[in-house]
Amino acid sequence: MTFTGSEVRDPGRNLPRALLIGCGIVVALYLLANVAYIVTLPLGTIQKPMNSVATATMQAVFNRPGTILMAVAIMISTFGCNNGLILAGARVYYAMARDNLFFKRVGFLNQRHVPAIALVMQGIWAAFLTLPRTVLTTTDPKTGAATVSYGNVYTQLLEYIVSADLIFYALMVER
Repeated sequence: MTFTGSEVRDPGRNLPRALLIGCGIVVALYLLANVAYIVTLPLGTIQKPMNSVATATMQAVFNRPGTILMAVAIMISTFGCNNGLILAGARVYYAMARDNLFFKRVGFLNQRHVPAIALVMQGIWAAFLTLPRTVLTTTDPKTGAATVSYGNVYTQLLEYIVSADLIFYALMVER
């Protein structure tokens, strides 16, 4: 909601209301999920589940189909979250361009009222940050054999950015 704040009618009233209602719904869902875990599973399984507690609960209730249902629910949730983040992120670039804080061309909508240039630009930037691979070559001191291992820059970015994000989110709350 905060990403699209500039496009909300009466943001002084509607933004806090949306944030409070949204947070309330999320808290209620988490509490209900925890109640389901406690009612369905023994304490030992909750403390050390084989997969996740949610999957263990679904498996306890529906057996094998429960595991499949949970996998489908996780996929739907992941794609929905990605969809929201991608579309909201492009709106940030669009709003910045409209306020003359970013490239002017990004501030235009296409014939379907979508910030297409901002979406393409965000996709290129995401690919630039996530697609490069890291190669680490290590040599075994005993045998002299070289071992090559591959990683990705995304993992490194995630490790460094999460702590910085938390600091800036805390600073935003203070404002």
